[in-house]
Amino acid sequence: WALRTILIIGLPAAVGMVVAAAPLVAVVYGHGRFSLHDVTMTTWALWAYGLGFMGFSLVKVLLPCFYARQETRLPVRYAIIGLCVGMAASLLLFAVHRQLGFEGAHVGLAVSTSLTAWVNAALLLRRLRQDGIYRPAPGWLRFSGQILLASGLMCAVVLWLDRPVSDWLLLSAWSRGAHLLVLIVAAMAVYGLTLVLAGVRPRHLRPQRHTAA
Repeated sequence: WALRTILIIGLPAAVGMVVAAAPLVAVVYGHGRFSLHDVTMTTWALWAYGLGFMGFSLVKVLLPCFYARQETRLPVRYAIIGLCVGMAASLLLFAVHRQLGFEGAHVGLAVSTSLTAWVNAALLLRRLRQDGIYRPAPGWLRFSGQILLASGLMCAVVLWLDRPVSDWLLLSAWSRGAHLLVLIVAAMAVYGLTLVLAGVRPRHLRPQRHTAA
């Protein structure tokens, strides 16, 4: 139930964070001495963090399963493994930056942080399935397809309503906020309507009751 809720809320949030990164940064930070170049560099970092949004969310859901069993060593071990993988990825991306002269070197740190979250979440989920604590309920494939369809259409709407970063910075602060609000409301409306038309109902997010044999 918690994983389904995270998916139906977290996936569109992650998609929105990536595809609408430039408008978000332009509205929040794009004023004063924050130039077009600064907005672009921050947007790249937000893209990288957006890729790890679901990983961070899954860790929040999966960790209590271990604490409820009074198992605290494994989560720490998995977190250390994820951290080591992230550090290795960070060093590798830094070497690539030095070799290619990529301008956004800071993006490598954001990517490694997102990778750390995904590795940690994958290890936690894998162990819960091995121990038989988590058993996927029927209908996961259909549910995932419905969420992906709704997120894809939402992404298309955001890209259609979006405009170049330079155009966002030419608008006044109030105009930016109004345009961003229209973009967000339209994206939410398309996402919610698609879910309803695809057959997703509140009962699909309720915890399933199990009757004792």
